[in-house]
Order: sequence, then C-alpha cells, then structure tokens
Amino acid sequence: MDQDFAGAGVAIQIPLRTQNGAFFCAVDIPGDEPRFAGVTQWVEGELLSEHLGTGLGRKEREQRFHQIGAHAAKIHNQSSRWIAPQGFERHALDLDGLMGEAPFWGRFWEHEALSKEQRTLLLRVREKIGEALEEYGRTASNFSMIHADLHFENVLVHDGILTPIDFDDAGFGWHMYELAVAMFDEWGNPGFEAVKKAVLKGYRKHRPLTDQDASHLPLFLLIRGLALIGWVHQRPEHNSKTWFKEMTKSICSECEHFMETAQV
Repeated sequence: MDQDFAGAGVAIQIPLRTQNGAFFCAVDIPGDEPRFAGVTQWVEGELLSEHLGTGLGRKEREQRFHQIGAHAAKIHNQSSRWIAPQGFERHALDLDGLMGEAPFWGRFWEHEALSKEQRTLLLRVREKIGEALEEYGRTASNFSMIHADLHFENVLVHDGILTPIDFDDAGFGWHMYELAVAMFDEWGNPGFEAVKKAVLKGYRKHRPLTDQDASHLPLFLLIRGLALIGWVHQRPEHNSKTWFKEMTKSICSECEHFMETAQV
C-alpha cells in the first residue's frame, strides 16, 4: 500500500522488508507475549506541533493547514480506489466503533474523572450522535480507509513538505472524522475559522466535498473530543494533567450546546 500512497502524491515512511521478504517479524520477549516489529526508512523533519509554534506568519501557517487538507484528500482518493487483498481485516470507526458499547478508543462515558451529571450528559449525547450518524449514512464518497489520527504530533515537516506518520489507528471511517482530527487542536481558538477554511480548501483542491458533508464538521469534532476522553479512560496516568481537565470541561460544554441544538 506504500507504493499506492506514493503514487497518490502522499509522502510517507517507506517500510523495509526483512531478510525473508516480510514487512514484520515476530520478536520473543521474556515474560511477555510475542510482539511484531517493523522498520521504516528515516524521515527528516520536525513535528507539525513544534513547527506551528515557531512563530509562523499567518500566510505560512494557513499554508500548512491547506497541505493537511490536501493530504487527507489524497489519502481518501487512494483508499476509495484501493481494493483490499483477500483476508484483509481492519477495525471500523463506524457507528459501533465510535458510539457503540465498546468504542475503539474506550467507553468515554465511564471515565472516573467525570461527575454524575457529566456522565448522564455524555450518555444522552452518545444517543443523539448515534442518531445523527445513522442519518448521515455511509457512502463510497464519505467513508473508506482513513489515517484516523492525523493530528499535529503525527505529521512531520521538512523543507515545506508534510509527511504523515503513525498509521497505527488507521481503519475504515468517515472522511469528515479525518478532517475533524486534523483541526481538533485548533477548535475553540480565535483563528479556527481560518484553519477550517484552509483545510477544506486544500481538501477540495484534490477531492470533492459537498457543503452537506462539511456541515457535519462540528459533529465530528465533538466525536473526536469524546474519543479522546475514552483514550484517557484507558490511560489513567493522564487524569491529573491540566490539558485533560481543560479538554473535558470544554467537551462537556460543547455537549450541552449540541443537546440544545439537537432539541430544536
């Protein structure tokens, strides 16, 4: 699939084969279950999160977000054409994978840091989001294999070229979820509208995106926030961190707004 991405105009880490031609090999770890190891070619660059914090001008900053949107579109173009080989299996970030009884990133509504009122709110929101996703539906134009974790820590920048890394969470999912992940760290910031405009413009340069699809961005931003709460639920060492407390407060506020809008 790496050659397919290269042909689609997406710079990625190139996997190296073992001596027997495989991409992974089993590694025995004493006292633990066997693990699989793989190696990729080294890619120069700094994390996009660090790059964006270096005092970039507005024009160059928006250019980076334009590039992210373009990369997402190219990934979706490639995956929409791609025919999975026989026996290929991968998780799905569909209704069950995001809002089911066992979401891919954890049962966010059960996080121990949530108050009783917050848990009740998240359960109500979960039900409403499920209804919204059912109504949105899955089609060949809005759902395929996605990176699923295209945030600032998973993109390298070198000489103006962006390279997505860490395809560990890649699976079948909605394209708008992909874009929501790419914008999530800017959500709520004063310059978010400019970021949104740049990402969508970059995406539409390489792949059609209807206004109806784009209108679901707030929904998928909220879904991403809930997924992160679920992610931390499985990693309690993050519970006391300031960023998690602030994010949870913000997400709960967005949930309240979502419920008010859903009642209209």
